[in-house]
Amino acid sequence: MSNQVIVVGGGLSGLSAAHTILEHGLNVLVIDKNAFFGGNSTKATSGINGALTKTQIQLGIKDSVEAFYDDTAKSARDMLRPDLVKVLTGRSASAVEWLQDKFKLDLSLVSRLGGHSFPRTHRGKEKMPGMTITYALMEMIEDLSVSQPNRVKLIKKARVTNLIKENGAIVGVEYEIQNQSGNKLKAWGPVVLATGGYAADFTSDSLLKKYRPDLMDLPTTNGDHTTGDGIKMSLAIGGKTINMEKVQVHPTGLVDPREPDAKVKFLAAEALRGVGGLLLTADGKRFCDELGHRDYVTGMMWKNKFPIRLVLNTAASKEIEWHCKHYVGRGLMKHFKNGEELAKEIGISPAELQKTFDDYNLIAEGKVKDPWGKKYFHNVPIKMNQDFHVAQMAPVLHYTMGGVDINDGASIKDTNDKPIPGLFAAGEMCGGVHGANRLGGSSLLGCVVFGRTAGDSVADYMKSNPAVGSGAKADAGKSISLPGGFTTSVTVDPQNQKINLEISWAGAAVPSATAATPAAAAAAPAAVAPPKKLRSISAAEVAKHNTEKDCWVIVNGQVLDVTTFLPDHPGGKKAILLFAGRDATEEFNMLHKPDVVDKYSPESIIGVLDTNSLPAQARGNSSETSNRPVIYQPTSSSIHRDITGNRMMNVNRLAAAGSKHTAMAAASMRASQYRALAQRFNSSDAKKTVAEAATATPAVKSGLRFRTKAFITLTLIGAGVAGVVKHSFDDEGFRTLLEDNIPHYAHSLDKLEQIRDNEDFEKVIKGASQASETAIELSKTAYRKASDLINGTTTPAPEKPSSNASLAPASNLAKKIQELEQPKPAVPAARAEYIPSEVPKPAFLPGAAPGKAAASSDKTVVEKVVKKAEEVKDLAVKKVEEVKEKAEEVKEKIQHKVAEKKEEAVAPTPAKKLITVAPIESEEPIMSNLNTTLTQLVAILNESGIPEQGHQVFEKANEELKHLSERVEALKVEGEAQAATVMAELTEKYNRLVSEKETHHEGHISQLKKELAEASELEKKQAIERELKIQQEILREEQKQELMKYAMDMQRRWAREVRVRVENERGGRLARLDQINLRLKTLERQGADNAEFLDQSARTHQLWCGIKALEKAYEAGERRPFDRELARLKRLAESEKDAEVLKAVLAAVPESVATAGVDSVPELMDRFEYVADKVREASLVPENGGVLAHGMSVILSKLMFKKHGLVPGNDVEAVLARTEYYLQESDLEQAVRELNQLKGWGKRLAKDWIVAARRRVEVGQAIDVINTHANLISLTLA
Repeated sequence: MSNQVIVVGGGLSGLSAAHTILEHGLNVLVIDKNAFFGGNSTKATSGINGALTKTQIQLGIKDSVEAFYDDTAKSARDMLRPDLVKVLTGRSASAVEWLQDKFKLDLSLVSRLGGHSFPRTHRGKEKMPGMTITYALMEMIEDLSVSQPNRVKLIKKARVTNLIKENGAIVGVEYEIQNQSGNKLKAWGPVVLATGGYAADFTSDSLLKKYRPDLMDLPTTNGDHTTGDGIKMSLAIGGKTINMEKVQVHPTGLVDPREPDAKVKFLAAEALRGVGGLLLTADGKRFCDELGHRDYVTGMMWKNKFPIRLVLNTAASKEIEWHCKHYVGRGLMKHFKNGEELAKEIGISPAELQKTFDDYNLIAEGKVKDPWGKKYFHNVPIKMNQDFHVAQMAPVLHYTMGGVDINDGASIKDTNDKPIPGLFAAGEMCGGVHGANRLGGSSLLGCVVFGRTAGDSVADYMKSNPAVGSGAKADAGKSISLPGGFTTSVTVDPQNQKINLEISWAGAAVPSATAATPAAAAAAPAAVAPPKKLRSISAAEVAKHNTEKDCWVIVNGQVLDVTTFLPDHPGGKKAILLFAGRDATEEFNMLHKPDVVDKYSPESIIGVLDTNSLPAQARGNSSETSNRPVIYQPTSSSIHRDITGNRMMNVNRLAAAGSKHTAMAAASMRASQYRALAQRFNSSDAKKTVAEAATATPAVKSGLRFRTKAFITLTLIGAGVAGVVKHSFDDEGFRTLLEDNIPHYAHSLDKLEQIRDNEDFEKVIKGASQASETAIELSKTAYRKASDLINGTTTPAPEKPSSNASLAPASNLAKKIQELEQPKPAVPAARAEYIPSEVPKPAFLPGAAPGKAAASSDKTVVEKVVKKAEEVKDLAVKKVEEVKEKAEEVKEKIQHKVAEKKEEAVAPTPAKKLITVAPIESEEPIMSNLNTTLTQLVAILNESGIPEQGHQVFEKANEELKHLSERVEALKVEGEAQAATVMAELTEKYNRLVSEKETHHEGHISQLKKELAEASELEKKQAIERELKIQQEILREEQKQELMKYAMDMQRRWAREVRVRVENERGGRLARLDQINLRLKTLERQGADNAEFLDQSARTHQLWCGIKALEKAYEAGERRPFDRELARLKRLAESEKDAEVLKAVLAAVPESVATAGVDSVPELMDRFEYVADKVREASLVPENGGVLAHGMSVILSKLMFKKHGLVPGNDVEAVLARTEYYLQESDLEQAVRELNQLKGWGKRLAKDWIVAARRRVEVGQAIDVINTHANLISLTLA
């Protein structure tokens, strides 16, 4: 394809980029290494963020882009990229509305997740939001790849291995198909990388191991395809990365009680905490702000006792009901009827759990401050008599904030901070977008925003570089326009010896044909086999196949063998294995559309469920259970999309099974499917289809559709080949190119020229007659269809006389219409008992009970008649246009042949009877155009001198056309009259309703006015009383102050008098009392100093205890975490004055090292012996040595003499000898210094040991500094 853009990755970001590229008028090639598109985006459970969206405005949420930016910046911390965050938040609303408008997605629910100041996370009422959004984009791109293959190409199970770089720009990719690793293929064009992060990269060249080895043991929520392929390819061509050490650990991964140590876990939606879920420790206590940032909640979880449980009360479970049902169905969440049952599950008393709930309720009411700073509370209060949904949680690897460095246009930068031309990124692999921590709901948003940004940028790049994708590397070819709306595009690749042929008919492309090569022939699909007969399988037999190597499941009444499908399942094989040997209908329908199996894995369907093998309750035979849901009963989601065509795949398969109970089960299934659909959509059309399904016999699917498609496809390919031949006749250069590259083409072309020169003129006349007959048949069919719809009858199609058998291929469409009109036989009376009793009979059907529905039956019938008439009219118009185009084509050919015959004529032919066509007067343009076309065709035949061959045909066509015109006019008049009647009735009805509403609202407004007046008077009275009370309080306070002032004055005067009298009487003894008072103050000061000294001494002792505890953990004989001891010292340091040095030393110890611990000296010595041997073996390998050099080094190292002690020299043996000496002397620091002198392969092999030893040395130095500081404090107390 020319103007092609390559998108690597079929997740939400890649699909968003692909759709945006198509919107710009460019072509797109999407390559994904998985068997299905979707990626990790389908697993997103909370929703997509958006600020100032239409949904928020409708819900009255006063959010803003600025607030969203501030929340994201706060989460990003010191790694904020303002340019990227502005793009993310500023384009959030347009991204959400693009999904709503273009893909018709339901995003009407908005919730608040952790770290957000407003509710801004959008999701729909059903299903996982990530799956719903991604599937919508995926289905549309797949449909476009079929309808427009010249613009959209999809390649799955293909891994891109390299980026092709020429003159500093990316011009294409190199990829290989799965299981064909030796066959490298290339595609040309600018590239958008959307391959995701590296949170499941546990391989030998793992990015996770390189940047965060401390997280390698954690489970992950990512699929095994998340290995950072795009980042690695970008690095290989000089791309720059950023924040690679930032990996987000999500706090709420669901723990499966059956497999608690599983490496891959399902993610619990953050919305579970957003709606009011509580996180409780193993003791039933809260320990954090549940709406805090993810890294904060994860850190708090690690500090507390596991198992950690997420608890949702009745109101929270109801708000997020779909998620709870989904998790319960997978066995990951439990339901408890009350708090007593929950307390028993946790292992605490009900009183303890009651206290936890009471404390939380007080915090939510604002009576008590939350010790963890929680500000937002939902679905409170929580009471013991409520029911609860509970699941165990564990931290899991979830998202990588690091990735390639991009600018605000999604262009990937090189190491010089300059954009790499032709290379763009989207989605999780974009580094710096979220900084140090990602907010919940911003994953899907980042995919859509930067997917669309990359699409816009690559479109601008293509406009400024028009030669990209169309130059020397592109396929060279030509396009040919043929009569009848055909366009044939031929592309020739001489280098690979391939010729590609693409044909489009009336704007719709058909699959391209490629010249056969050995590889293409090997990959050619086998011929489509006829539908296989499905056998009936019992539930007991299905239950036997319940292992990974032999896995069967039941879905909507079908039995699927998914053993080979497990590795390709986008959600992981574990999601299916949970239901191995069981019925997964309910869970399947919660997540998927009904046509997923038929569309993506039809070969897995091996049979239908034998309903006789089920319990009576499951078959629905008991009247007591008729209203209860049946787990084995197919639901409405098992109905095929095309309801009006009765294309129900499950019913057809039941009919094909051929068992004795199948026919009745099929009728029951059809009725139950349509009943569920009618309840879901609550429409008259769906109700009518229920009644039709109850009396219809399931028909076995015929091969007509395949044969028709095969015939049309072969016809179009033949027309395309004819176009190539025709262009070879006209263009000598094109002919030479084909003759040089296609064997025997020149010989074949010469034969075709001879056939063209001897072409029989009678074939042209025959083609004209066939086109005329086609027009007549279409007119008759349209006329009969319109008459039946108006009169409510079914007219059988007239049989064709044997003389017209030659016209059968030309009237294939008429035959299809006739087949659709054939009445279906009714179901025998014996099957009536299988029709559910609760299905109401539609009011517009004969025999329906009168009621409210009957009042609108006439209007419904009129609307359906008008709608059907318009459909028939559109069909007639479309087909007549096609016939007109064919007639024009025949007309041109006939004119050409007539001119040739006139030139060759020698004698004039005798006069013959001419064909006449009566004019048709009609206001419909299509009828006039059809009449004009027939008139012109008759004139051509008259001029050709052979009118008798088409005389009767055209007279009959003229008569039928006249009848059709009259009937269309009558139908139009009748429809307008019926529409006018209905409009008059509706106008009267709604006028009456408006009048009633006006009267009602006027009375309501009067009542409101009265109530507002009374409320105003009451409020005014209360305000006066409040003001009076305030004035009284002020006066009372003033009086109190005056009395106190007077009392103090009296007390001072009385004290002076007493002092004078006592002094006079006791001769100055008060002076001695002052001296005593001074001494008492001195004693008080000394006591305070002693207390402060004792407090400082106590803190010093606590510090020494903390240091000794840290030294104990440090000096342990094995690796042991000391994060608690380090945290205790940090708290003590906060209470110390002038302890900046101590704080700095403690802060220098990484939390990851404290959590993991450091290796002991004996462990390092043991490990050094192994490392030393490996270093010796690689000591003789040069810097760029290969396998032979390594082998020689291993052999020669055995001949080297080991050195011991403090030997001089910089050779490997000397360094190892000195390192060993210092280790034996317990001088680990000097040993590290010596070993660090190694170079080349030796240093690479010893790198891990050096890092481990250096961490121990660093921690030891920190402990020495802390000891020195503690000694200094002790000296100050001496």
